[in-house]
Amino acid sequence: MRLPLAVSPSLQCHNALRCHSRPRYDSAYVWISDSLLASSFERYAATFCLRAARHASSTPGPMEHRKRLARRHMGELHFGQSHSAAPVWELASLVDLTRWQWEPPIDRRRDHHQTNLPDETDLTENLEETPADTTRNPTTPDLIRQDDAMLPNDAVSCGLAAESSPPLASRAAAHPVLDMISAALESCRQSAKHIGSPALSSDFCHGWRQAVADGTFQAKAIRSVLERVKYGAIEQAKQTSDRKLADRVKLQLATATIQGLSQRATLPDIPFDHVAWNHVLHMLATIRLNTIRIFTSAMASIPQQSLIEVSEGILENLDRYLIELGRAGAQPTVVRQAAKMAVPLETLVQPELHFIQDMATQRVLDYARDGRDGLKSYRYIRLGWLLVLARKPGLSAPDLARLCNALESAGRPFRDVDICRIFLVWANSQAPLKQYSRLCNNILRVRGTICYRLLAAHLWDSRQYCRVRPFSDLLRATGRENNLHRLANFRRRRFWLSKMASAMRRPQAAIDILSLYEESQTKGVPFWESAFGYKALEILSWVPNFDYNRLRRISGIVTRRELRKQQRQGRVRALLGQAEAKITAVAIVAPLSRHLSTRKAFSLLMDCYVNLKRHKTMVPLPFLRALMHNVSRPLANGQPGITSRIAYALRIIYQQEGRMQAQKLALAITGRRKYNMQLQRMGPGNRYRS
Repeated sequence: MRLPLAVSPSLQCHNALRCHSRPRYDSAYVWISDSLLASSFERYAATFCLRAARHASSTPGPMEHRKRLARRHMGELHFGQSHSAAPVWELASLVDLTRWQWEPPIDRRRDHHQTNLPDETDLTENLEETPADTTRNPTTPDLIRQDDAMLPNDAVSCGLAAESSPPLASRAAAHPVLDMISAALESCRQSAKHIGSPALSSDFCHGWRQAVADGTFQAKAIRSVLERVKYGAIEQAKQTSDRKLADRVKLQLATATIQGLSQRATLPDIPFDHVAWNHVLHMLATIRLNTIRIFTSAMASIPQQSLIEVSEGILENLDRYLIELGRAGAQPTVVRQAAKMAVPLETLVQPELHFIQDMATQRVLDYARDGRDGLKSYRYIRLGWLLVLARKPGLSAPDLARLCNALESAGRPFRDVDICRIFLVWANSQAPLKQYSRLCNNILRVRGTICYRLLAAHLWDSRQYCRVRPFSDLLRATGRENNLHRLANFRRRRFWLSKMASAMRRPQAAIDILSLYEESQTKGVPFWESAFGYKALEILSWVPNFDYNRLRRISGIVTRRELRKQQRQGRVRALLGQAEAKITAVAIVAPLSRHLSTRKAFSLLMDCYVNLKRHKTMVPLPFLRALMHNVSRPLANGQPGITSRIAYALRIIYQQEGRMQAQKLALAITGRRKYNMQLQRMGPGNRYRS
């Protein structure tokens, strides 16, 4: 069977199949049936269909795509001209490219309604995307899609035609964002040629600051300028081998932007642009220079009610600050930087902003657990952050102790000198300390637990006794109770009550008693005749297992037996100074302790009374009240009381206050005793009914 000349693709495939099935020699032919030929053709068409999926070339990169795109759309280029009848590869079909007019790239993703928007908006949308390759020119348009018709701009970008650019002045006037980017990069290139010159010229910084202050650029445009200038500065730094060039460019640009936004905030009826502020704070966090001063000015320019809107940028700057603390080489550097960083954070006093400091504290703990690379010492990070928080206004002593315990849990304990430094910073932030600089220079140079003793000695000598108690509370809250005795054992002539408390191994009581004594001396009030003495005796004696005999000896109270012996020998000693007031205070306070039995308390009262009477001293009214409280304590518990003690107490009242007062007390005590005895006869059940 002979097939006619094939013209269509199907017949061509049939011809190819016939040639392949013919043997190599021409001596004979192989005849096949029509059914076999049809099945073979169907298999061939199913395998090598002309409408099958196309596969791209194996050549990677945008150049191959651009070549294929130009080859596909070459025949579709026309600008008001009719197609030529000649094939597309003939010279007659070429388009007159000299009649093209250059236009800036536009965003074809927008609808045709939005083509009348300002040029700045269109350009900003193109500049917002961060380039994947920093070497790419920011003015180069993106590659067009395959299914879009090629426009004149696409032909220029593909290299098919040359661009006829208008004068530079018209481009700058049409696109201020592009003009700012070009001016910044040009200034950066000029500064790279002159060593020691600023990264950006003063004219550019002034113009950019004024443009931001006037509202010429909004948040998206500001972000575009910041991003493009940053990438351009990075490329310029790579070319010049200047590592700090990009950071200096970003620092100057961020400073000018912050100043412009601050001036804009002073204008009336201008809302707070939190998007622009977040962009600036984000750039500030990427600078590897000391930016605390710029960050302070930025925080001072942001309104209090708008701080929560820029919390993300604040956290990024705090994170950068903590990382730099970990890379610090000396502790004095950490202390200085902490004092500077505490200034901008003073604005975070509102309760709804406390989460910023809590998140920063959590990041400090994360640094200790994760072990970040490049951080020399976690000790510097937590010390610097704790010094920042210690300067926070309104931070209480329990909160300070809680922060110390939290930061200690993730690493080694704080050194003794660090604890003293943290307390001094916190105390000075609450109220200025006397001789603060001298104290920091002298006390913090020592090592070990001796710093506690020296710090307490300075506070006692400078009459800052009110600071010793918070210091002792901090040591006790952080698990350093063993060093409390160093705060009270420094003086050569200590108060005898504090000595007694120290001998009882009660350093906190000794500190409290010393504080009361120093306060009375500062105010010029007699210690034993005021509430200071009564409070000190209460702190000392109202504890279990207290040795009252030792209190008698130290306070100069002579027992009745010893007093009679001195009278027989004629060597009764006179009471000197505040001895009478001291004995009266002991008689008033000590017997009121609930840890002292009524018998021992009455014996102590009688010894005090005898010592006062031997010098013909009038017994004060508080002493008589303490005496009646002692003898009437059993009556309050439903008991009849001891008759001999009641009679002796009434006799003393009769001698001191007169018959009428003693008679009233006697009738009251008698009625109370009868009532208690009646209740005892009735029993518990009848007592409840009555």
